[in-house]
Amino acid sequence: MALVLVIQLQGQGARNLSADEGRGLPRYVADVHCVLDTLKIPMPQSLVPIWKSGIIRGIYSNEAANSMFYNALEAGFARARRIPPLLEKYSIKVLRLVDARNKKCFLSSDREPHTSLADYMYPPRSLPSSAGPSRSRISDSNTINPNTVAPNKRRRVSTEDHDIAMERLLSIRRSTEYKPTDGGTSSAQTNVTQNVVSPSRRYDHYNSSFLSAPRSTSSDAVELAQRTLWDTRRELGTLRSKEIALISRLKQLGETDSTTCSEVLSSEESKNNVYLKGAPLAKLEDDLRSVQIENQTLHSQLQAERSRRKQLEGLLSKAQGEENSELLFIPAMLSAMESLSRLSQEVLEAARKDD
Repeated sequence: MALVLVIQLQGQGARNLSADEGRGLPRYVADVHCVLDTLKIPMPQSLVPIWKSGIIRGIYSNEAANSMFYNALEAGFARARRIPPLLEKYSIKVLRLVDARNKKCFLSSDREPHTSLADYMYPPRSLPSSAGPSRSRISDSNTINPNTVAPNKRRRVSTEDHDIAMERLLSIRRSTEYKPTDGGTSSAQTNVTQNVVSPSRRYDHYNSSFLSAPRSTSSDAVELAQRTLWDTRRELGTLRSKEIALISRLKQLGETDSTTCSEVLSSEESKNNVYLKGAPLAKLEDDLRSVQIENQTLHSQLQAERSRRKQLEGLLSKAQGEENSELLFIPAMLSAMESLSRLSQEVLEAARKDD
């Protein structure tokens, strides 16, 4: 191999080259032909892509290496230096011609790229995932296997917003942890460690606190007010039931006052509301299911009745058609017979007159 044309892609071109691996004819072939034809650089005998590196190598055979060929290549690279937008259009960072025999190269830009000649001739290949070093933990410690690859500090990691619940959990855990003091005894240490709850139980208790009702404070005045409130509500319920019983008793005795009737209606509405509020969800679901089944049964019966009626109507229409055809057929036969008899009589009378 005498000459190697190195085409280093960037941006979208390099991404397209990586995406075209294993997809048949790559998209870079047409772009390379267009660029080389515009710059009047001879086309290589073969183009070899280096997947996932953004580099394409074009190989010239030994027979093409002569003075005229070198002059054409040098003129083409000079045009590339004069027309940088052409390379930017096709996402080409640099064109480089490497002469492995004479260690001579032509560049499309005046600036020397960071990639060395050895990288172009012998590009680094990525190892498979099984051959690379693995990350493992040793027992319960935080030490890492020394064969692991150091993390890349330049890589940016997108972090989500911290969870307030987890932050409070950590604060609870820090507050419950034991902090030894100089004057503490062994018995005190034992009592403190026994009172510390495991992290999983603390987490369950913390989550269940959101579902449970807020606890009342330990103040005696608040507890007394709560008890008084519940007693008052209980008394109101008892008085309300007595009121409903008295109204129904007045209705039985024949009281027809409008006020009493309105009170009776309001009491009935309150009963319905109480029933609806206190009715269990399972019973309502069962009632709804039974109503749906009954509706389906009625619908099937209705369909059967409709089909039976259609069948009877068809039979009736058929019978009426047959009856009408017989009634029409008999008068027609009679009229035909009458006309035939009339004609025969006329013929006989004419024959007699001739005699």
